[in-house]
Amino acid sequence: MTKRIGPLLFDVALLVVSVMSCDRPQDMTFDIVHNPCEPLVVVPAEGSTLAERGNLAQAVELWNQAVSAQLTLDDLPDAPRLPVRFEDGALAIYGVYEDEEGKVLINRRLGGLAQVVTIAHELGHSFGLYHVAKSQRLSVMNKGNLVVAPNAGDVSDVRAIWGDCREGS
Repeated sequence: MTKRIGPLLFDVALLVVSVMSCDRPQDMTFDIVHNPCEPLVVVPAEGSTLAERGNLAQAVELWNQAVSAQLTLDDLPDAPRLPVRFEDGALAIYGVYEDEEGKVLINRRLGGLAQVVTIAHELGHSFGLYHVAKSQRLSVMNKGNLVVAPNAGDVSDVRAIWGDCREGS
């Protein structure tokens, strides 16, 4: 049974998960990662709005175009699934990849491009990508990024982990 928590509790829970998942010095390993070169079903949670589903589709398409990923919103029976849930949260927290459970939480208070890029950022974490310092380069994986889509540097980072998706996995 799924239990729905109120917005204030969600803010606190998302903050704790965010601190734990992204900034934990003692845990520098993603427990669950997905190979973007293999089929992966990205599943919006029940109750996701039409706009949220559209933003999710755009984020999936950004990665599919950038690295020839095989992400889809269509049901594929034997493919792994990556659940994505939208919830109200504090505006200081955009999204979280919960690597121990292999799911994404996105702040539904974001909209448009900001939400698309946040989803793309969290999908990057699900591929095993870590944050990239802005001083190093612009990246979809910059902390706090709301505008930079996956780019050549991000493609290179994915290829370093998974190989070139165009050549098969």
